[in-house]
Amino acid sequence: MKIFLILTCLVSFAACDQKGSVEGTHQRSKAEEETKIDLQNENLKSKSEKMELDLQNRNRFYKGVSGEFTGAFSVNNSSFKILVSMNPSIHVMEPNRVRSLEEIQDDLNNLSLISQVSVTDAKDNVGIGGCVYDKTKADINTGKIQFASSECPLRYVISLSNNVNQSKDLSLKLFSGEETKIQTLHLQAYSKYGSNYTAVLRRKQ
Repeated sequence: MKIFLILTCLVSFAACDQKGSVEGTHQRSKAEEETKIDLQNENLKSKSEKMELDLQNRNRFYKGVSGEFTGAFSVNNSSFKILVSMNPSIHVMEPNRVRSLEEIQDDLNNLSLISQVSVTDAKDNVGIGGCVYDKTKADINTGKIQFASSECPLRYVISLSNNVNQSKDLSLKLFSGEETKIQTLHLQAYSKYGSNYTAVLRRKQ
């Protein structure tokens, strides 16, 4: 009888240990899964914050070059005036929540400049040409902005200063927030017909 009771207790203890072991394994798996999810969420949040910062910096750059700039140039002893206007393609808001990566990437893809160039004869102020350039992307690393369109015979390269060598430094200052507005631009125009020219542009507004 005693032997039977001892065997019964041993079997009960073994069953309890096995049950406890299964429950412990389940709890560990659940905890590991929760930790994995938390880590993924943290990684997504960190990536989202970095992308938002990049978006805000790029938006600061585009706002810093936005506005109207005027200048003058000569071709074949004829004088002309030029007006260049640039504006951001979208209005970027300061985020008040953690946005999805897709939302931020969409803004990064769509953020660009809508630009227009108008040329008039300096003597009689009659317009002789102009083009609109959509979705112009700036090269933040060099501070260069290139206007090009299959519908326009002229291609323009804009630098963020009348001294081309300063363009990169000014670009980085805009990007970081050290500068807020660009006052002077250097324009290089390349024509399909060979009438290339340069001009210094100063902010009108």
